[in-house]
Amino acid sequence: MNMSVMPKAASEMDRVVGYLNQGNSGTKKSYNAPNPVERKASQSKSDIGLYGVGDSFLDVVGKMKYEDLTTFGLSTKYGTNIEKEFARKIHDKMRDPQIFPGGNIPNALFAAACMGVPTALMADVGDDPWGQIVIDKTKEAGIEAKINKVPNEKTSIVQVAVLPDGERAMAILHGKGHDVPVPSIEDLKKSKFMISKANFLRYVKNQTTIPEGLRKAKEAGCTTVLHMQDPEMVKDVRKKITKIVNDGLVDIMIGSQSEFEKYFDIKDYHKKHYFDTDEMAERVIHKAKESGKHIVFTRGNKGAVIVNNGKVHHIDPIKTENVTDTTGAGDSFAGGYIAGLAIGKNETDAGKIAAHIASETIQHRGARAPIDVLKSLRSRLSGQGLI
Repeated sequence: MNMSVMPKAASEMDRVVGYLNQGNSGTKKSYNAPNPVERKASQSKSDIGLYGVGDSFLDVVGKMKYEDLTTFGLSTKYGTNIEKEFARKIHDKMRDPQIFPGGNIPNALFAAACMGVPTALMADVGDDPWGQIVIDKTKEAGIEAKINKVPNEKTSIVQVAVLPDGERAMAILHGKGHDVPVPSIEDLKKSKFMISKANFLRYVKNQTTIPEGLRKAKEAGCTTVLHMQDPEMVKDVRKKITKIVNDGLVDIMIGSQSEFEKYFDIKDYHKKHYFDTDEMAERVIHKAKESGKHIVFTRGNKGAVIVNNGKVHHIDPIKTENVTDTTGAGDSFAGGYIAGLAIGKNETDAGKIAAHIASETIQHRGARAPIDVLKSLRSRLSGQGLI
């Protein structure tokens, strides 16, 4: 059984659909939830290889036609924030919807955990049935779940419309998953790497908690990672990202080429003949070298590029015949890359590990490849001396 994916139980989907059917002033259904997870130091005897903060969602993934995508005004280039009434309409147009645990940071942790790296997630979810689903599936994925259920709040839901060519568009229904908590210094002292999400700097509360968490991580001796996500959102928070980078709070930045085109404010971004081209990649590399930062950017079917200490490493793509769903490819790459570094690999080998995981991810529906598939990949990579 694929333990990374929720079984297609009608009761679970009914809970989500029931929520979407409620009016904004609808009465909250009662739910006998277990006690919230206490935020205390990790009880694990081993060190945490990768510690993630915030971004715990529930994904509802279904197939959609391009014409329906246009009708709803959704885009494959960026996520769209929506209200509950609109979410119901989108859900009605989805074919064969399924429930998956989601979130960029948890997806990255999942990839690292499947490579044998101890991981932990500190996050908030709503005090509702699907918040409990997130907690249960986080634990099943082998991630230490330090997840707090917040009373009278809803869990964030992301509707992922998978298009015929495997591309996807996301509609985001906000909940507690968008709040980024500050991790405990005790946990950070046990951790090698801490990863946080850049585009959550757009929310006022997180403009305090994200820098505070990164500052604590640096004081604890962690290597800090900022995961970029969504070019338009990166553009919106570029100045805020630049500030925490200039304050010395970020060691590694990971994202797509288009996200770094936005971050570095490279001109001609809007021109289609420049977008994600080799010429633009060279311009991103130039800016990355100038920044002096450890920067990793993915290029889809063109592989990835790593810039660190003035050196440039090109990572070849893994040939993939069956592209089913590109959701989570960047997250898988990020988690795989940090996993490689956590076990002592150099940039090139870490990049190769990441490319293999991303390749497996896009051959399956949802943001995560099945656990058994990634465990099998781990064995193959071990045989090649990569792990």
